[in-house]
Amino acid sequence: MIWILYAILSAFLGATIDTISKKILKNNNEYMVLWARNAFTLPFLFLILIFFSIPEIDNKFWIALAITLPLEIFLAILYIKAIKITDLSLSIPFLSFGPIFTIITSFLILKEFPTIYGFIGIILITIGAYFLNFEKIKINLFQPFKSIIKEKGSLFMLIVSLISAIVITIEKIGIISSSPQFFSLILFTLFTIILTPIALF
Repeated sequence: MIWILYAILSAFLGATIDTISKKILKNNNEYMVLWARNAFTLPFLFLILIFFSIPEIDNKFWIALAITLPLEIFLAILYIKAIKITDLSLSIPFLSFGPIFTIITSFLILKEFPTIYGFIGIILITIGAYFLNFEKIKINLFQPFKSIIKEKGSLFMLIVSLISAIVITIEKIGIISSSPQFFSLILFTLFTIILTPIALF
């Protein structure tokens, strides 16, 4: 059950990073901020790899990497733009729709499906995110979705949730074909290398 601790810690650190990024984005270019967020993780990833052996990899690793890398860059740019142009309270909650999309992609690609309790939990989280717009729902049940069209940051995050469901599922294939540490190191290294000229430009 240690995965619960990992999930909570990941959520906490993710929220902290987003808050700090939002503050920095006020006076800095979003591409440079995105580059820095990833570049400064590399020393820690290389350090972690010292304590783990380099795993044997197969073709599935390279296929998963080739598919997810461009999508990760696209999602990251969309994500950082959403943080910059919209309040976190309006954009981040739409990531809660991700698990719904992930149920579909993980079933189609990995043949995985959550337990009934897990499914109910995912549905409740998604409903909670939807009811953050409760005042608008009083007017029209579908008003929050209409407001997504007007609020670009929220729309960006909804797109991120949809595409990331595919990315996460395929990345799991890459991780199974190698290791979490090695896959993360290669992914973030290539991510940073490709993003460098974009950020400088």
